[in-house]
Amino acid sequence: MTGNRSHLFFVRVLQVPLKDWFLFTEAFLLLFFWRFVTFVVPLRYYSRYLGKPQKDFSGTELPFSDEIARIGLAVRRAVKYSVIPAKCLTEAIIVKRMLARRRIPSALYLGVTHEKNNRKLKAHAWLRYGNQVITGRRGHEKFTVVSIFV
Repeated sequence: MTGNRSHLFFVRVLQVPLKDWFLFTEAFLLLFFWRFVTFVVPLRYYSRYLGKPQKDFSGTELPFSDEIARIGLAVRRAVKYSVIPAKCLTEAIIVKRMLARRRIPSALYLGVTHEKNNRKLKAHAWLRYGNQVITGRRGHEKFTVVSIFV
């Protein structure tokens, strides 16, 4: 039975288009790089690579393209198959950089909230394309926006 499962896995892997493999490879390499940077380097030193800081950003309705969906999927796959855990900030930065490389506009949000029980601050990052949240969608409404990078 396990031989049959592994056979089905490899058949599914071989059916993935070549373009998706390139996106996955790009996301996987960026994941290792940006996970190291976000772990070791303070935000103020690499924030210029995230875009221009803004006080407010009103997302306009932009058409959602297949390429944006493929980039989001590639990053989710890279995080899933990585040996190092990725944080929301790392995921948002990877998608932001991949979209910027393709000249697709996006906005990276950094937010904070208080945990009710122990009075600690909790941070979260998410990425928007127009009015659509690409990464960090779950629970982003609970956070107060501190910075926006466009």
